[in-house]
Amino acid sequence: MVDVYHEFEYPVEMLTSMKKALKPSGKIYLIEYRAEDSTVPIKRLHKMSEAQAVKEFKANGFELIENIGNLPWQHCMVFGVE
Repeated sequence: MVDVYHEFEYPVEMLTSMKKALKPSGKIYLIEYRAEDSTVPIKRLHKMSEAQAVKEFKANGFELIENIGNLPWQHCMVFGVE
């Protein structure tokens, strides 16, 4: 998902649906602008911190596999099912 998760009106329901749709070894790649970086020229409401993403995904049965540092302004977080 690229720069869209923060826009979900019903994130719990979306994560539940995604979890059901994933194969047992499936992964979700979450790309979101870094809220921790004040130099990223995007409005705060369109950013998400790693901590917030991990909190929300973990509460819905996912675990952070890695946060790939390959993008200049965004997190590239990889989640799998716990």
